[in-house]
Amino acid sequence: MWIFFWSGTDASKLAAPHSRSLRKSEPIKNEERVFNRLTTKLDDIVDAAKFKRLKLQWSIQHLDKDLPKLLKSSQMEKLAEFNLNRAPSKQVSLIGRLTAKYGDDIVARALVSVERSTSDNPALLAMARQIREDQIANWLKNGETVPGVVSKLKFVDDESIFRSKALGVLEDFIKEYNKAKHGDETLLKTLTTVYGDESELVAMVSKARTAFPYAQINPRSVEKANYIEDQLIGMWKHEKLSDFRVMSKLQFSDDINEARDVAKNTVASFDVAIPLQRKQLDDWLGNGYSIRKVFSILKFKEVDDFASKLDVLDQYTKLLKAKNLDDTTDIFKVLMKGLSGNEDKLAIALSKPLSGEAKGYQALLFKEWFAKDFDPMNVVVKVFKIPEADVAAGYSKEVAPTVKQYTKFFNGQADTQPLPPAVRNGRF
Repeated sequence: MWIFFWSGTDASKLAAPHSRSLRKSEPIKNEERVFNRLTTKLDDIVDAAKFKRLKLQWSIQHLDKDLPKLLKSSQMEKLAEFNLNRAPSKQVSLIGRLTAKYGDDIVARALVSVERSTSDNPALLAMARQIREDQIANWLKNGETVPGVVSKLKFVDDESIFRSKALGVLEDFIKEYNKAKHGDETLLKTLTTVYGDESELVAMVSKARTAFPYAQINPRSVEKANYIEDQLIGMWKHEKLSDFRVMSKLQFSDDINEARDVAKNTVASFDVAIPLQRKQLDDWLGNGYSIRKVFSILKFKEVDDFASKLDVLDQYTKLLKAKNLDDTTDIFKVLMKGLSGNEDKLAIALSKPLSGEAKGYQALLFKEWFAKDFDPMNVVVKVFKIPEADVAAGYSKEVAPTVKQYTKFFNGQADTQPLPPAVRNGRF
């Protein structure tokens, strides 16, 4: 019989509400007293021994979660009510203290969190927006540049920027910077300058559409990545770059099918890559390339992305035969001859889902094996070059699908055709 192997204290609680309420009619000196009490309370939070110990242990993520709680505490709500109907010059601002204690990046993200979660509290929402405006105003006052603010916001890495709550803060700063400096900075220009050339930005856009481990894809990240991608494509069209210049900027492979595979991860890039592929096919056709020539160009012996290469070869064959009705080139024979000595790689590639004409190539390969009197063990030993003595120990997951598929094919053929000698001798 043939066998196959297949706790600590929360900062918002420390900021307990003071029992005394504020009255808008109190004299200005009472405003100062309330503000001093509030800021003293904030100092107590930060300077408390327990909080210091926690701060050493907590990551940025913990602080990001803690500060919004503090900003939504009872004292902050009272301060928000106090500020709500006062002129900006008479409002109490905390941006200086918050930044000194937490840092620009944590404050920026916390303010965004508060804005997104306090739509039912107009006073607190207005205060969060005011603090955010104060933060941007301070940066401008201190002469910060756009790359400088990118540095202050401490995006963890080049692919996290689209996921960061601070991205909107950066965009707001760019707008205010352009107004103040009569500049022409854009988010696209900023990202290109800070993180490298446009090809690096394309990689960032692609990564932004995928989820972190144990996390869901962020719709805001995808929306912003799509926006940047559209800006890139629009810029290239405006510059009237040639298709192949775009390929160079995107760092696409010289092999057009590989370029398409890279591009299809993104919508706009795919819109660029499809015309590129068609132009490449037309160029080959215009140069009179044979199917064997294109087979060589596509580097089939490097069987990575085999399905894509086969798809390109199939499309070119159809174009060639439509132009030259006398061409009788058989792609499968080209594959067999071109991959002579690499039949194992061809078999593995054909075991994967394929489309078009390629779906029938595995059956043709199996017929070749059957005609050579190959049973499944022959395939394992002669094609995949695994010693028969080692088969009992199993074989790789790459090999298993082909053996399983050929066994099914072999058993079906054996019902209607003479059995190979190895089977007749009881080996299988």
